[in-house]
Amino acid sequence: MASIGAPVCVVRRYKPEDTAAAQDIMTKTVMETVSDYFWSAIFTEVLPQALEVGQEMTNIPRLFLEHPDRCFWVAEVLECSEASELDSFMNKMKKEHSRCVEYHFMSEEESSAREAELRGTRRHVVGLLGLTKSMRGGMKGWLRHLAVKKAYRRRGIAQRLLDEAIHFSTEHCLDEIELVATECHHKARELFYKKGFEVQHTYFKYYFNVQQPLYIFNLPVKPPKAELSEISSS
Repeated sequence: MASIGAPVCVVRRYKPEDTAAAQDIMTKTVMETVSDYFWSAIFTEVLPQALEVGQEMTNIPRLFLEHPDRCFWVAEVLECSEASELDSFMNKMKKEHSRCVEYHFMSEEESSAREAELRGTRRHVVGLLGLTKSMRGGMKGWLRHLAVKKAYRRRGIAQRLLDEAIHFSTEHCLDEIELVATECHHKARELFYKKGFEVQHTYFKYYFNVQQPLYIFNLPVKPPKAELSEISSS
């Protein structure tokens, strides 16, 4: 059981009050994919994309929560120290010692049950992930907007969000999960491979006559255990 002073991360469903944090995380994530060297040239491509993503973040309830087989999650960190102090500590640890702060991950149900113990902690959203229906048809889920604040990356938060989406897809009997990743998202691609995703298709887009590959990843989803029992007994 985690103590009050230990860093805690709760992966839970989106709430309306998370909108501002979601917009901030996604806008910064989009901008981070562009190096300073190409900034002036590609700004006209990235800014509209960031604005579009920001607008989508204001419509999360309509896009992700109106159907039972869609969902949107956030990762909320709970800590006693001020956010600025924690960010500084994390960056120092990462640069000087290459060690990771380990979080005690909780479900929303567990955090509610331990509300008295966690009272007084500072809470802020540091990551998010959405699951909607694939436009390619069939019983397929489409993962969108996997993002974690820069100071909190490589600490298991993205993996925990992804695990939650896979579990949700299993419970809702989806056949597979798909997503698209670009060449810039090399760390995310490493995580997808680690979780069993495979590249199903590669296509290309052009930015100022520069060809950029985009990868469609796919993960078959196993039926829930109860359904597997029914299949084996039939």
